[in-house]
Parts: sequence; structure tokens; C-alpha cells
Amino acid sequence: MDLKLNPLHSPQSGAHQGSQAVKQTGAMAGEMTAVQAARHAAIQKAAQDFEASYLGITFSSMLADAMPDPEGGHGEEMFRGALANAMAKEVAEAGGVGIARSIAAQLEVYSK
Repeated sequence: MDLKLNPLHSPQSGAHQGSQAVKQTGAMAGEMTAVQAARHAAIQKAAQDFEASYLGITFSSMLADAMPDPEGGHGEEMFRGALANAMAKEVAEAGGVGIARSIAAQLEVYSK
């Protein structure tokens, strides 16, 4: 992932500490050590997992409001949470809605 594409840290938003760190991270991307690469991968995974968890809660609430009285009865109601979590995981793995990207950028800044 190229952190320089993050809209929260674009060059047009001014020279603040966050954008400085993102520029430095982009410049050093080719010089990453194994430890840095492992930390980067762990941050990306944690951010994606957080986004999937958040989306799972959101989708669960959305499904409960969209279908308050499921036609599938108790069985459908039992598996609604699993459906919400599966949809959330797929959305997060497909690029998500931007939450993971923002969190990962901030974690990269704080982990330096």
C-alpha cells in the first residue's frame, strides 16, 4: 500500500507532522528492513481486522433494521451475525471503506 495516496495526508492539506511522516515512509519504502516490513504487515493486518470488526457491527445493525422479522425464522436470525461478519470481512479484504487506510497511516506514524 502506498501511504502517499492517503487523502488525510495529502500535500495540499499543509505541512503537518502526519504528512511529513507519510512522505518519509514513502521515501524509505524501498529500503525497508525485514523488521520494518514485518511491522508494516502487522499494522496493515490489524487495521484491516479493525475495519472488518467495525463493519461487522454496522452490517449486523443494518440487517436487523432492514429485516426485523426474518422469514427464515429462528435459524435465519441465529446466522444473521455470521452473515454480517462474512460480508464485513469481504468488504475489508476488497479494500474496505477507508477506515483501515486511515488507521494504518496513523499507526505507521506512531510506531516510528
